[in-house]
Amino acid sequence: TDHLWIGRDEAYAAQQHLLPLAEEASVAVSHALTDTISLKFALSSNDVDNDLRTSVIEVLTNQDSDNISFTEQELQMSLKEAKRQYKGDDLRKWKNARKEL
Repeated sequence: TDHLWIGRDEAYAAQQHLLPLAEEASVAVSHALTDTISLKFALSSNDVDNDLRTSVIEVLTNQDSDNISFTEQELQMSLKEAKRQYKGDDLRKWKNARKEL
């Protein structure tokens, strides 16, 4: 069998390129999992007030809107961390949300 071997410099360059992409994907998957669990709880629990259930469903199903909400922890991160986690328009929205604190 043939193996592809890359040098240390090439591996480091690939890591520099791919690690931020992987971290961004990890954050997106984490948010999707949180949304899924929240929606499942809102739909299946009898302990949830109907007004809360309706608002949770509206927030989670209205993904096309420009509104983006950040957790308290996300708003407390440094600009450097935010630049790694958010790109483009999402970074601008994070900066604006942080200014409103």
